[in-house]
Order: sequence, then structure tokens, then C-alpha cells
Amino acid sequence: MALILASMFSSVSNYDILDFTCEDGTLHATLRSRTEFGVCPHCGMPSSVHYGFTKKEVRCLPSGTGSVSLTILQHRYLCANEDCRHTTFTETCEASRRYGRRTDACD
Repeated sequence: MALILASMFSSVSNYDILDFTCEDGTLHATLRSRTEFGVCPHCGMPSSVHYGFTKKEVRCLPSGTGSVSLTILQHRYLCANEDCRHTTFTETCEASRRYGRRTDACD
């Protein structure tokens, strides 16, 4: 099953598949980011200091059997710039836009 999911989301290469289930015609996968650093979107400073994860729930294009949903665990980072007004930030997601609830393929 993980191989099927990996082929469906081959463009999302920086993620590990943690869980994959199929219930009532809905495929659901939980993915976790593998990134080692992020860039603060507010000041541009790179950071490698992890500050936990944020869950992002997104819907995908339906597969042949039904709907597909993802739970993406994105890293949160501490901003290394003392002058930045944001102390933490969440990494960007390859699969969807910021605050998006659907993959880019759905839009």
C-alpha cells in the first residue's frame, strides 16, 4: 500500500509516509516532512532549530475508488534572526499553498 501511495505522490519527495488507511472508500495517508532546515518567510533567515510540528489536513484529487485525504506533519522552526518580529514559522508545503486545504492539483 505504501508503494501505491508513494507513486501517487511522487512529486512530494521530502516526506515520509507514516500511515496509510482505506476506510469507506476514502484513502487517507499521514506524511511527515524530512526537511532539515527552513527559511523564515518574514525575514528570509534560514533556521535548522526544530520547534515541533504543525498538522495540515488537505484533500486530493479522487482516485479510482474514492476520495483521498492527507495529514501532513510540517516542521515548525525557531527564527534565528533576533530582529524578526516572528519567533517561529512553519515550513512551506510542496503539495499545497499556504493555508490551502486542497492539493495544487485540485485547484
